[in-house]
Amino acid sequence: MGQVSSSLAHSAKLMDPFLPQEPTPQHMATFERELYRLLRAVGRRIMAWALPHMEPACAEERPSRLWGKAQAARRRRTHRTTMATLCGPVVGWRRLYEPLAPRARAIPPVERR
Repeated sequence: MGQVSSSLAHSAKLMDPFLPQEPTPQHMATFERELYRLLRAVGRRIMAWALPHMEPACAEERPSRLWGKAQAARRRRTHRTTMATLCGPVVGWRRLYEPLAPRARAIPPVERR
């Protein structure tokens, strides 16, 4: 979470050049674009921190098998993956469940909900 704090501190510095200026449409547009970029970056860092905490770190805390939609799946190891978020892509590690049926796609438990 230290990276989030540094990004928020950076946001305060971002405002410094804009505060003494007259709020023209050009200055406001530039400020808003920079703020939007910064907030998305902070959001990605928060998501990258939060997503691993949504699933148990220890494999044994997860069921070894899942059943859903008339299909069984077994727990597999963690895989590095890129997740799409509203803040942009976030790279993280997810525990996958592999369907026992052939040719079915393995998916993380969060996506099964």
